[in-house]
Amino acid sequence: MSTHRRRSLALGAVGVVVAVPLLSGCSEAALYQLSGAVYRDTSGVITVGGELDVFDLVAGDCFDESDAVHPRATEDSVYVVRAIPCGDPHTYEVYHVFVLPAGDYPGEDGTATAADEGCLPAFEDFVGQPWEDSLLEYSFYTPTESGWDGIDKDRMVQCFIGDEGVSVTGSAADDGRQSS
Repeated sequence: MSTHRRRSLALGAVGVVVAVPLLSGCSEAALYQLSGAVYRDTSGVITVGGELDVFDLVAGDCFDESDAVHPRATEDSVYVVRAIPCGDPHTYEVYHVFVLPAGDYPGEDGTATAADEGCLPAFEDFVGQPWEDSLLEYSFYTPTESGWDGIDKDRMVQCFIGDEGVSVTGSAADDGRQSS
């Protein structure tokens, strides 16, 4: 999956992080094990954090970047995140997940455009105010070409709120912080 930052005060430009989906084959699973199970209550809310496959993130999940290293990881790839109960300090919160339509891979620019078109309106619905008026930032994970055409046929976009290096507690749902 690729990550695109909608805006970032820390980076000042669009940043890209790429993740390739984990193959479901046994050899891949045997090479890489997550360090610590993530537990969810009956409603799906994370109650005990741990390393989580990036493709298992759903709306309402809170997370930080992970130090876990996947055998195929590169400097620009993300395979796992550190899932955290939202009541504990965390950096990011997934607020919307959707699937891009089947067809030919639209390229990084095409997936980023489609992600913006899906994440931006969902931001206002979740936060309760337009992104332009909020102090909050949003980013998203998008499919890579290898994931799009690979075994998993990945078309998922995950929209998340947060600023790199800024830790918060609780959910950003209906957050009233506004820019000046």
